[in-house]
Amino acid sequence: MEQKNNEIQQLKLDITNYKNEIDRLKNEKQKLNEDLNTYINENQRLKNINNELSNRLNNLNNNLNNGMIADKDKILVKEELKIKDNELKDLIPVIFQTMDQKITYAIICKITDKFKTIEEILYEKFPEFEEDDNYFTYFTIKGKKVKKKETMAQNNINYSDIVIINKKEI
Repeated sequence: MEQKNNEIQQLKLDITNYKNEIDRLKNEKQKLNEDLNTYINENQRLKNINNELSNRLNNLNNNLNNGMIADKDKILVKEELKIKDNELKDLIPVIFQTMDQKITYAIICKITDKFKTIEEILYEKFPEFEEDDNYFTYFTIKGKKVKKKETMAQNNINYSDIVIINKKEI
């Protein structure tokens, strides 16, 4: 009888553990969905900005072509448009993801940013990935290790690329 009671207690404990694990997984799934929604919203916001700027550029070009802007102003407007266009081209979303895909997080950066700068932004959101005495963190893209001192462009990190977060025990 005592053995059966022990088995029942063990089964109750197992059920409680399974329920806790299910709750943890549900919370994790909800967080992943929130992160994904954040990424989708940010991506849409950037597309809207890009469309708005493209429309403004087209309007200005039409005004330039129709002679509605003075010649000296045309030169200034063209220069400003080139600058803004270059700034937009330099912005890229980069997706960071853990090996187990439990965390997926997008960061908008410039292709001229050093990877180390973007890494610090990631650590602000996920401090558990910072290196300590027991673990070191490294990043890979398309199977190659990311060089932290190089820029995003030098690491061949492009628009919407996925950078894998690797955490190894020392």
